[in-house]
Parts: sequence; C-alpha cells; structure tokens
Amino acid sequence: MVRTERGQLGSFIAIIFIISLFAVAIYLSIQPTRKIEISNAYPDNTELSLGGSTKINVKIKNVSDGEMAFNVSVTVTPSNPSVIGADSVSIGNLDSGEERWLFFPISIVQNARYGKYKIKVSTSAAAPFEGDTKDVYITVK
Repeated sequence: MVRTERGQLGSFIAIIFIISLFAVAIYLSIQPTRKIEISNAYPDNTELSLGGSTKINVKIKNVSDGEMAFNVSVTVTPSNPSVIGADSVSIGNLDSGEERWLFFPISIVQNARYGKYKIKVSTSAAAPFEGDTKDVYITVK
C-alpha cells in the first residue's frame, strides 16, 4: 500500500512540474513586445576616399503594443578612430508604432588605411523597453 501511495505522489509531482513548465512558456509567449527597433540603417555612400564624408541614415520604430517609449536615444559608434563622427542623439519619447529618421554625418581621416570599417548603430530607452543594434560598413578605397 505504501508503494502505491509513493508512486501516485511521484506521478502527481511530475504532472504539477509539467503544468508549471507549460504555464511559464505561455506567460513568456504572451509578454508584450517592447523594443526600439532599428528598421533601417545605411550610409549614403558605402565607398569613400581618404578624407571623404557621408552620412549614416537610421530609421527607428517603437515596436510595442500601445506603449509609449521614454528617453529614447540613438548612438553611432565607429569601431576605428579613422572614422570620425561618433554621436548620440536623445529624441525624447516615441509613441507606439511611431517611426523616426535620424542622420549622422561621418568622415574618414586623411591618413586612414584602406579597408572596411564597421560602424555600430544602437538604440536605447527607459525600461521596460529593449534596444537594438545594427552594424553598418564603409569601405575606404
């Protein structure tokens, strides 16, 4: 009789555990999306000469279910000191679904090495919003 009760208790615990896993999975799947997404990021010119300049065009969007994002900012960070133009712009608040274009001028120093340079574009906002990151590339020829 004791073995049967223990077996039933073990089965009951296993079933409760499985139900708990499903509950967590459902909870996580219905959490609203809250992200400041970079929907587009590209340079006007992907190839530059030494001393050349261009601008990085960045389109961001508040991807959420009806929530305003507060303290939104966009940052452009070159990976190499030969690229001048690191900048961070605070744009304030962004309504749900709202999109905005931003433009960041960059230039290549006169004594840069030829090659491909990465420029990181990132977004941030006040919690609970997530940011986004995209890489843009410039080739110096």
